[in-house]
Amino acid sequence: MNLNFFKNIKFYYSNLIGTELFSEYEINYFIHNLKNINFNASYNVLNFETFKNNLIIDFNKKPLNFCLDTFLADYKNFNFLLVKNISIETLNDAVLFNSIVDYFLNSNKTIFIPSLSSSNISILNVYDSYTKKCAFPQSYYIEIFKLRLKLLCLTRLIAACETYPKSINFFLHYALQRGFSNDNADTIPENLILNYSNLCQITIKLDKLNKLNFSKKFSFRKLESKNNKYVINLTVYSNFYEIYFNPSLLINKIIAYIAHIKNNFNNIGSDILDISKITKSECRPNADINLSKIQNIAASEIDNPVLIMAGAGSGKTKVIVNKFLYLLNYISPYEILVLTFTNNAVNEIKNRIFKTLNLNDDEFIIKNNLKIYTYHSFFYSLIKIYYKYLGFQNVPEIYAENNYNDNTKKNTFFSENYDYPPYLNNTDGIKSFDDILNYALKLFENDDILTEISKSYKYILIDEYQDLNILSDIIIKKIDYGRGNITYAGDDDQSIYRFNGGDSTNLLSFDLFYPSGKIFLLQSNYRSNETIINFSNNIIKKIDFRYPKLMIQGNNTKNNNTKKITGDLQLKKFYLNFIKTYAANFSVFKSGANNWILINKKTEPKNSVYYDFINLINFKNYTDEIEFNINLLVALLNSGFKTAILTRTIREEIKYKKFLKYYMKMPSKNNLNSKYIKNAFIGTIHKSKGMEFNSVILSNFSSANFPKKDGINNNFGIEHQIKHPFSSFYRLQSNNYKNIDDERRLFYVGATRAKDIIFITYTGDKSVFIDL
Repeated sequence: MNLNFFKNIKFYYSNLIGTELFSEYEINYFIHNLKNINFNASYNVLNFETFKNNLIIDFNKKPLNFCLDTFLADYKNFNFLLVKNISIETLNDAVLFNSIVDYFLNSNKTIFIPSLSSSNISILNVYDSYTKKCAFPQSYYIEIFKLRLKLLCLTRLIAACETYPKSINFFLHYALQRGFSNDNADTIPENLILNYSNLCQITIKLDKLNKLNFSKKFSFRKLESKNNKYVINLTVYSNFYEIYFNPSLLINKIIAYIAHIKNNFNNIGSDILDISKITKSECRPNADINLSKIQNIAASEIDNPVLIMAGAGSGKTKVIVNKFLYLLNYISPYEILVLTFTNNAVNEIKNRIFKTLNLNDDEFIIKNNLKIYTYHSFFYSLIKIYYKYLGFQNVPEIYAENNYNDNTKKNTFFSENYDYPPYLNNTDGIKSFDDILNYALKLFENDDILTEISKSYKYILIDEYQDLNILSDIIIKKIDYGRGNITYAGDDDQSIYRFNGGDSTNLLSFDLFYPSGKIFLLQSNYRSNETIINFSNNIIKKIDFRYPKLMIQGNNTKNNNTKKITGDLQLKKFYLNFIKTYAANFSVFKSGANNWILINKKTEPKNSVYYDFINLINFKNYTDEIEFNINLLVALLNSGFKTAILTRTIREEIKYKKFLKYYMKMPSKNNLNSKYIKNAFIGTIHKSKGMEFNSVILSNFSSANFPKKDGINNNFGIEHQIKHPFSSFYRLQSNNYKNIDDERRLFYVGATRAKDIIFITYTGDKSVFIDL
C-alpha cells in the first residue's frame, strides 16, 4: 500500500481516492490505521470469491432485471470498501466485477480499496487470465470492462510511490508548463492548491458525481496581503473526468478567468460567474418544448447512463432533441455526439435543434458543424482522419453499401433504381460497412488515438439502439471510455434489422453493463388513436422475450383527422365502389370485442360500417389487390390525408410504383391532384421506420408472404450472425430470437406508422398474424 496514504488521508477521504493493498497483513494494517484516525470512518470487506459464488446471473425471460442495489446492499453505506480475493474466471465473474467498478465510478461516498495477493500484480491486470480464454466478440466486451477499470484507477487510485492519482499528476504537469506552481507542504491539504503569478491562489474542488454541471462554477475572494496588495483566492469546481480528458481546456478557462478579474478588479465583487460569458460565447436554448413528466426527467438526467425505452409514437426524437438542448446549459454543442441510422433522421434532429435555438440563416455554420451523424458516416470520418495509421496512403474510398442503411438509396418517389453493392474491383478501398467497423476498432488499439477521440465528446446520444450491431456498440462504448456520459434510446419491439446484424441484446443487457444506469419507459403513444394502439399491443404481446410494455394513448393525441376520415362521405362512396369492384370480402376490427366483423359487400350499408379504424380486405388475385390499393391511395390523397402503401419486399414496392406511374399516364383513370403527391409514400416497412401517416395500407398480408415461410423455418443466414456474449445469461438461448418473432415485429412496426386508419389487404389465405 502507499505508505503516505494516512498522512494525506484528509485529501484522499475528501476526494474518494483509494490505494491498492497486496496482502492480508496490509489489510489488517489498513484497518488498524482507519480505527486510529481522528474522524469517524466506516469500512467493510467484500470477499469477491464469496460474492460471485452466491450470485449467478440467470434472468429466465426477464431482461433488464439486474438489481445491483439488492446485491450490494450490505456494502454500500461505508466510507471504505476493501475488495479482496478478486479473480475473473468466467463471463459471470467479469460482469459482476464490472458491476462493482460501476458502483465506485458512480459513488459519492465509498472509496475503492482493492486487495491483491501479490505486489507484482496490479488491479489493472485482474482480467488478463480470463481474456486469454475469450474468443471474439466476448474479448471486446472484456476490453471495455478493462477500460472502465482503468478509468477508475486513473482517477480514484494512487500507486504505491505516488501522491496523486495519474489523472491529477497529468493535470499538474500541464499546469506547471503553463506557469502554475504546486507548493504544498509534506502533508497535502483537503483540496488541490495551485499558485499563479504570486497574485492568485487557486483551490480546485473535485465534484465527484457532478459529471457536467461544473464548467461555470468559478468563485473568488480578494485577500489583502502584507505589502498592501490584493491577492485573488480563486475556487474552481471541476471533476476527475475534466482533469483527465481536458486539462488544457480547464487551465485555459482558469487563465481567462484570472485575466477577467485583473482587468475588472475594481468593478467586480466576489461572485460566481459563468465562465462561458468571459470566454467563447456558446448558443443556449431560448425555448422549451412541452414534455410529459417522464420525458422531462429522461431529458434532464445527465449524471448517470440512461436507457430510454421508447414505444412507438412516444416522442423518442423529441426527448433526444430536448436532451441535447438541456446539455447546452453545461457543455458546448460541439462536444455532444449524436448518432442515428439515416440521413433523414440526422436532418430531422438538426432541424428541430436549429428551430428551437432560433438560429437564423447567417448561423448555418453552427448547424452544419453539429456533431450529428449516421453511424457509418461517423465511423468513416474517423478513418478519414487516421487513415495513415491503418496503412492507407490516401483516404480510402467506399466501394460498397449495406442495404439496411437507406442513406444513399435513390429515394425519389418513382425511383426504380436502388444502390445495390456494385461489383468490387478495387482492392485498396473499403468494400463493406463491416470493413468500416473493423478499421475503426483497429484504430482504438492505439490508446492515444482512442483518448484523443474520447476527449472530443463529453456526451453521447444514441438513437435506434435496438438495431445497432455488436461492433458498433463496442466502438461507441470505447469512445465513452467508461464515463457513462451516454444516453441510449430504442425499443426492442421495433428491432427489425437482425438479418443485417442488428442485435437488441445490446439494449436488453443495458443494466449488465451499467448497473447504476437509469431506465425510462415511454409508453404513452402520441401518434395513433386508441383502436390502433390496442391492435398493435395485441400484435406484439405474443413475443415471449421482450421488455414488457403496454402502449397507452397520450393525452394530447389528436384525432381530428381520424374523425374526418371515418366521416368523409365522398371517401366512403369511393371505398364502397372499390370494394364492390375488386374485393372478395372485407372485415372491420372491433377493439372491444378484439375480433373481426365480416361485412357483406353485396348489401350497401345504411347506418352500418363502410370502414373502421382497422380494416381487412381479401382478394381473389394479386392484380386486383394492387389496383384496389392504388385507387384507395389516390382517394385518400385527394381527401388530404398523408398515406402510405407499405410492402414487405422491395420487389413489391417496385410493382406498386410501376402501377401508379401507369395509372397516372391514363387520363381516363388519373384523378390524382398533383399537389397531394408529396403526401404519398410507397415503400417497404423497413424504409418506413420513423415515419408516420394518417392512413396506412399494409399490402400482401397473405399466409404465403407474412410471415415469410423461410422466416419460420430458416435463418436468413442468421445462423452465421455474431452471438452476443450476454445472451448466455438468458435461459431462452435457443428461442429468444425466434425468426417468426422478427416477422411479428415487422407487422408491429408497419401498424404503428398509422395515426388514424389502417387497411390490411391480402390475396388467398390471410396471415396467421391477423387472428389476434
